[in-house]
Amino acid sequence: MSSNTYVPRGVEFGQKKREENRKLISIGGIFKFLGLGLLLAFLIVPLIYNFTMAFKPLSEMIKYPPPIFVKNPTLQNFVDMFVVYANTEVPLLRYVFNSVWTTAVGMVCTVFVSILCGYALAKLKVKSATTIFNIIIASMMISLSTAAIMSYKITMWLGLYNTYAAFIIPYIANSSYVFLSRQFAEGIPDDLLEAARIDGASEFKTFIVIAVPILRPAIATIGLYSFNSLWGSSGPSGMYIVDEAKKNLPYALSNAIAGGLARQGAQAAMSLIMLLPSLIALIITQSKVVDTMAHAGIKG
Repeated sequence: MSSNTYVPRGVEFGQKKREENRKLISIGGIFKFLGLGLLLAFLIVPLIYNFTMAFKPLSEMIKYPPPIFVKNPTLQNFVDMFVVYANTEVPLLRYVFNSVWTTAVGMVCTVFVSILCGYALAKLKVKSATTIFNIIIASMMISLSTAAIMSYKITMWLGLYNTYAAFIIPYIANSSYVFLSRQFAEGIPDDLLEAARIDGASEFKTFIVIAVPILRPAIATIGLYSFNSLWGSSGPSGMYIVDEAKKNLPYALSNAIAGGLARQGAQAAMSLIMLLPSLIALIITQSKVVDTMAHAGIKG
């Protein structure tokens, strides 16, 4: 194109406008990535510090300011972790077993009860379903500390004191999980459910075959949150359990913390062991959790 080629004024104005928009977009993109990078740093640096702390020798742990990365990695902290409990009445692996057992059973029971209740409130002709759902919403406004005394009395009345069931039964019914599953179950097409009933399927079979596959994102989300809640809770060990052999890993970790500087390496190793299962669970369920949040946002 020659230098004398005529360019209409409107076209020239449009080109300049697009160039200005590109500059604004590039500047906006830079600030956006800077903000996201800063947020990522706030989120990931504590994880890195927790991970590297488990491999630091005591000389690096007591430095000030504490270094984020380890210079002389060692596995001695994990050895110390077992040595601390080698001569005690209850070995460390017993605490690990108790946590794994109660967390796995509690998570499965919580997920099943939550999605079954949510599905029933959303898709079955339950008498006074609206009233029940309103009560569930109201219960979400009550803090856990306020309900702790009543929860303790109910647990004692049910005869769960000093049993593994005390880790599970009081935490199965969670109003937030029921609310989430009910909102998600609202999106299940009624035609699919009606077709299954016409084919002769029972209500429970309809729930398992039709509803459960559709509710998988909600199941993953509830499973993740209930896992983290059960895995990291030391409350039941202090409130309901007397037998030392029935207490869980967070309780053992709190005892390691009470040991002071001498147990700091063992404490760091145990903290990493407590963190890894939650991190793995998040990685496994991440896509389903994102689907659930997107679905909840679309439903408004």
